[in-house]
Amino acid sequence: MAGLHDPCSHPAATRLALKLVEEQFGETCRTVARALLYHGTQSLGDLRRSAGLPLPHLKAALLVLMQHNCVASWLHAEPPNLRGESRVEQLYEALPRAMLHGLHAPRYLIHVKDSLGATAEAVALKLLQHGRLRLDQVVAALQSEDAAAASQGQGEEAQTTPQRPALEIQAALLRLVRSRLVERAPVCHLPPPRREVHPNARKKKPATKPGSEEEAEQLRARAQDQAHAAYHAVRFKIPTDLVETAVPARAPDGASLAHEPARGGLGTSGAQADGSVGGKRTADSMPPACPPPPKRGRRRVKADSGQSAPSATPAASLPASSAAAPPAGHSTPQPLPGVEEAADLPAANILWRVSLEEFNLRLRNEAIADHMGSRHGPAAGAVVAGMLAAHAARLREAGAPAADGERTVLLSEAEVARAVAVHEPDMAGAGPAPDVPGTLSSLAAEWASPVVAAGDPPAGARQYSLDIAGALGALRQGHLEVLLHDRFGPEGLRIWRLLRACRQLEQKQVADFCMMDAKDAKVKLHAMLKAGYIALQDVPRTADRAPSRTFYLWRADVRAACAAFTIELFLAAGNLHARLAHELSQRAELLRVLDLVNAGLAGPGALAERASDFSRIKRVTTLLEAGLLDVGASLALFLGD
Repeated sequence: MAGLHDPCSHPAATRLALKLVEEQFGETCRTVARALLYHGTQSLGDLRRSAGLPLPHLKAALLVLMQHNCVASWLHAEPPNLRGESRVEQLYEALPRAMLHGLHAPRYLIHVKDSLGATAEAVALKLLQHGRLRLDQVVAALQSEDAAAASQGQGEEAQTTPQRPALEIQAALLRLVRSRLVERAPVCHLPPPRREVHPNARKKKPATKPGSEEEAEQLRARAQDQAHAAYHAVRFKIPTDLVETAVPARAPDGASLAHEPARGGLGTSGAQADGSVGGKRTADSMPPACPPPPKRGRRRVKADSGQSAPSATPAASLPASSAAAPPAGHSTPQPLPGVEEAADLPAANILWRVSLEEFNLRLRNEAIADHMGSRHGPAAGAVVAGMLAAHAARLREAGAPAADGERTVLLSEAEVARAVAVHEPDMAGAGPAPDVPGTLSSLAAEWASPVVAAGDPPAGARQYSLDIAGALGALRQGHLEVLLHDRFGPEGLRIWRLLRACRQLEQKQVADFCMMDAKDAKVKLHAMLKAGYIALQDVPRTADRAPSRTFYLWRADVRAACAAFTIELFLAAGNLHARLAHELSQRAELLRVLDLVNAGLAGPGALAERASDFSRIKRVTTLLEAGLLDVGASLALFLGD
């Protein structure tokens, strides 16, 4: 079952993602996204055949989807053949998680405004609207918006809405990058990421021999990993010239300065800077660190000849790891060019986008802190939130990924106290500050608590760590138990907890332990089995597998139950989205009247005649949108792996 390991590949998630794409970008983009979701990663020629669109329409749709981070572009280089020829082509992959990000985009903006201010919220809103932008594009968009708002105002209102200076917008972007809520967009020539194989499907391979094809494959895979590691190392790195200088000026005619290649503005042409569409690109349409790819989608280049391929870089610019001698009879897998040079790009050449992973981690951390606060009191919730914030600060200082590890680093009581004072100002100012040492000691002393103590007992010498995986598992199990109680009643919840504690039982044992009638237990078990929250395993005693000589064991798998719950969340979000679209389509005329009133083309009396209809549609849309936000937050919690 494909949806068991990746719920985003379930048909319910795919339908919801396609609805969101069609609503935001149109039918053509939906056709391209559907072809990529259903047929997997494809080249431009394969995508043209599967989508059935004319080439100009296909390229335009790909540009829009890549600009809004819904499609990723990879540069795939096949190993050289016996004649030393290698084929290079651009591959495109749909990103369903990025398509579904629109479900909790309002929550993202609220989080940015509460933590970083209104200017940072405006910057994040522009990045959400346009996908990926350069700094000068963000500044131009916000200043033009301020100028338009000032021109529409009259008298004192126009004077109270001054235009935000460029340095203020730049400082807001820097705060977003330092908080890891905004990151650099990936370069256009990253190789396709390696697919993780399930542990049960991995085969034991003998040690590779020097000069064999297996060793060459391992070297190529290592080069791919190094390319992605180089990008992740500079994802949140701030360019030096962005810190030292002001926003770079633009030429009066709209062209770039001499050090920056000419590119498009706020439209979809910005995607050409970091993702290729079609077979022909020129060096003038790319950043300096992005060399020109082949003129066609597939081109054979000599790997062992003295002439380098068009995308090759000088030997001095290659990383030291590529200087190793190649295996006998095989060419050295060269790392892709310009990946490490991306760290030295000037600020005017860097495209910025919203970091979905970091925001999902923020939602996860807030949910964990709220869960601990509801179980152990508000002081415990504040302390856990401080531990997670201190852990994130440590990772930022070390340059490690935000989701690195299943538990936090060891934190002292003083570090946690400082984090609580910084990240919980409301609690600290409203009443007495929480007793951090006492709260940590009490949490560590409790059985099955995610807080673990380490170190010596003297004051200030003990350190603590938080089991993030355990806290997240307890939070997910709480959501599952609420759902099981609502759907299958207290008996279903009792069966689930029993199977979790006893691993696997027969039907008669389940009925006896849960003190239920055998028929009622059978009905509950089969209903939960049909929903996917429990599993049934047969253990035959004979080779013929006759039912009369077979044991049937029931068991509860948390991972499978979480996947089933995630699929139901996708179904619920799809139903809410369809109902919202239906309500808006039924009241389209009323919405047109409302737009006329807001634009000043009609008086308020036009709404007074239909006040009841207006209040109803407002109430219904508010409830449906709030439900979509709640479902989006739950999806972020269950899709955190």
